[in-house]
Amino acid sequence: MSNLLQDCKYGFRIIKKSPGFAALAILTLALGIGANTTIFSWINSTLLNPVPGLSRPSEVVSLTLSKPGDNPFPFTYPDLEAMRDGQQSFTGIAACGFVQMSLKAENKPQRVFGMVASANYFDVLGVRPFLGRTFLPEEDTKPGGAPVAVIGYRFWQSHFAAKPNIVGQPIEINEHPYTIVGVTPQEFQGSQTGVRTDIWVPIMMQAQLDPLGDLLHDHHQFWLLGFGRLKPGVTLQQAQQEMTLRLKPEAKAYPEEHKGHDFVTVYPLWRNPFGLNQYMSTLLPALMCIAGRCCCWHVSTWPT
Repeated sequence: MSNLLQDCKYGFRIIKKSPGFAALAILTLALGIGANTTIFSWINSTLLNPVPGLSRPSEVVSLTLSKPGDNPFPFTYPDLEAMRDGQQSFTGIAACGFVQMSLKAENKPQRVFGMVASANYFDVLGVRPFLGRTFLPEEDTKPGGAPVAVIGYRFWQSHFAAKPNIVGQPIEINEHPYTIVGVTPQEFQGSQTGVRTDIWVPIMMQAQLDPLGDLLHDHHQFWLLGFGRLKPGVTLQQAQQEMTLRLKPEAKAYPEEHKGHDFVTVYPLWRNPFGLNQYMSTLLPALMCIAGRCCCWHVSTWPT
């Protein structure tokens, strides 16, 4: 304690003798610490925890219809079916796609960020509902036969005043009646970083919501994002090889549509090429290094 007091007294004397230098040193430290804290929080949200609310996120991967290094490409629904049925690499493969949705609020249409998703979407991601339930397997079998919706936690608060009896309540989406069956947990905002999803509807309802019509039987429209949860012991390379092999019959049956898009690349979730982290994963580590070096350089220039 005696040495600490002496060091503090000496520091105060230095500050009093050179107030300009002291102010510069304090400002440098503040900027360096602030920059590093900010950048690390970005790295944590982009690289270490890119999609909050998932169970064991290291097992979840993103699938794209492209070769490594090429521009990422989404899938058709028949593509996902070809890869999903009988595969051995994943505990499940889920599909989802953005769809324009509008609700009636106070007799006025209101745009919301919505998705259609396969029934196992939440199970593959490992998301458990805050209220109610997610989708059931039988809601993934009959086109047009599952008019239900899962809503996001923030959407539940902002549009329904966080009513505890929201499950079972009706909601009108794109002028069609649906029933709310669940609310997602607060930390989960969707599977795409940088985009908060408000409503999820079973993929079997796609034709009712999408002005493009029925895409579930369309081999030409590439619109779906794919996710999978790896089985224990399966590597990215092994999963990639199996998915590419399973896609081959569909690619051969529709060669023009799959020209240049007959290979499946599997990415860890933090490198999902369809999210904001695709860009930040390259930029943030460089910024962290720059901020750290600048801070060290300023400290090294201080007089002893």
